[in-house]
Amino acid sequence: MKNADNPIYLYQLLTFRNSELYMIECIDEKDFYINENKKILLFKTIELLKKYSIEKNIELTVEDLAEEKIDLDMLRNWLDTTSTSINSVEFLILWNFFDDVAFSIGSVFLGSEDRYSSCYSKLFHGNNLPAINTSGKKYTPEWDKEELEKIRQVMNSGMEIFEESATYY
Repeated sequence: MKNADNPIYLYQLLTFRNSELYMIECIDEKDFYINENKKILLFKTIELLKKYSIEKNIELTVEDLAEEKIDLDMLRNWLDTTSTSINSVEFLILWNFFDDVAFSIGSVFLGSEDRYSSCYSKLFHGNNLPAINTSGKKYTPEWDKEELEKIRQVMNSGMEIFEESATYY
């Protein structure tokens, strides 16, 4: 276990442009991704990630892989269609990911605006977390046209922020 005074680092697996890549996430009061000059660092191999973490004295082990995989290719495919199907688990992961990316580089994420909070709430409750959903009944959000448009706006905003800020190490 790491010392509570030291930040905790995880490496994050993501799929982007048909490649599996890695990022380093710092778990702190507000999570953020390692960046240099407001550019989020992407690593093409685990070896490059390890090399960087050693250079920067970032403690990472094999066990430090984040639970969620970020699938930006799935999102890009969804954005490029008129699909109305939304996987609450995947979309909540993406929403939180984009929020953390924007925070990391000092950018503003559309999904942080109050007018999108009801969509975020539906995604959150659609995850049916046992600590939140104690009824035992599975909640599956239904989305109207306006909500789908809002989710598209938020996800497009997140993709733009990520694509503009990502760079290969």
